[in-house]
Amino acid sequence: RDRVGRSHTPVSFLPRMPGLVGVLGKAGQAMVRGLPRSQRRVILREHVPRIGVRGEEVQTNTTIAYQLVAKGQAVVPNWQTVRQITDSEGNILERTPEFLEVVERQRTFFDPFWAITATMLSFTRKRFGPTRRLAVPIDRLEIANRLLQVTKVKVNPEDIVFASAKQQSINYTGYHLVYVRLAGGEGLEGACYSDQYARLRCKVVHQNTRAMW
Repeated sequence: RDRVGRSHTPVSFLPRMPGLVGVLGKAGQAMVRGLPRSQRRVILREHVPRIGVRGEEVQTNTTIAYQLVAKGQAVVPNWQTVRQITDSEGNILERTPEFLEVVERQRTFFDPFWAITATMLSFTRKRFGPTRRLAVPIDRLEIANRLLQVTKVKVNPEDIVFASAKQQSINYTGYHLVYVRLAGGEGLEGACYSDQYARLRCKVVHQNTRAMW
């Protein structure tokens, strides 16, 4: 297989990755499986050898795209459901593909590998309104750097296992209240927003009452 995806992999022969149904859900699998053959493009969230660098939009086959998304290494641009959140001056604050429907219940089990996948892909539908919960893609080094800047608390990036967000502003300015959970159970909340590449940008972060720093 080459990087432009000339290998034609039948959709029915996609690999069944362990735990994927529970994390991505059937809608998530359908999202990746349903990519048109000529448009299997993914945006890389990190450098992937022989594929591309972070932020690059690459074309690949369904199997590779499926694995990259499942591992949290890439997102699939879905131009049909992309919504843009702008501020009062018309600047785009958030451009997030709403990939799939999220189960409302909080998942109690988080395997570190699949936690990254779950938080990256768990976007909610618009029907939940302006207070809907959004998942924040985990860029662990970036989150740790932001927390260090604002709170002066040094966090080990490998300890960040979960980040969820609840949109606060009724006028859709794109700011979220974000809760970051660490491996030891500690937590931190802050007002953040995502830029057009869904990277976490923290403006103000304060210690959560549940935090144990």
